[in-house]
Amino acid sequence: KDFAFDEVWLEPRASFDITAMKCVGLSLVLFKLYGELEHAMRLRIVLAVCDLIEAHALCCGWWALCLQYLMCMVWMFVAVSVVLGARNGLLCVVKIITGFIILDLDNYAGRFVRALGAYEFELLVKPECRRHGRDWMKYAGRRMRVCFFIVPLISLLMVCSAAFVWNIIPLTYVVYGAVSNVDPPILSFS
Repeated sequence: KDFAFDEVWLEPRASFDITAMKCVGLSLVLFKLYGELEHAMRLRIVLAVCDLIEAHALCCGWWALCLQYLMCMVWMFVAVSVVLGARNGLLCVVKIITGFIILDLDNYAGRFVRALGAYEFELLVKPECRRHGRDWMKYAGRRMRVCFFIVPLISLLMVCSAAFVWNIIPLTYVVYGAVSNVDPPILSFS
């Protein structure tokens, strides 16, 4: 069976109880997304306040930040599609828990690598950050809040709204385009 097609195209709109469970699932997606984005925000703070002298350390730090942020946004899109495609409440919860485990694999791998050896290092704070102290963090905090909390929230709301308005699961739309369950289920190329 396909992730988007099971005799008919899977649709976000369903009976009240299943839709309520999907809303609970979407709120869990939002909470987990913000937990993962907090990891990305910590990476950004380290890149901003620490004096990374070696070029490869700075490059690796930015690479890790970009990967973490991209992973969060892609996971959000797929998780919304999986939750909205669930046929019943139990499947919705099981799929969300499975998604949480997959998203946490990077944390588990990091803990495993850290357990293999003692990785202790010292990061020096840049002098200008020390001089301005908390004022700098307040200014940087506003920009980070927009990047790491408001942009993902708006993205999540836009994806969910589009899915419910057009009654198409987002991943189905990306893979197959506009689909319909009208006499018989067909691919619409409009």
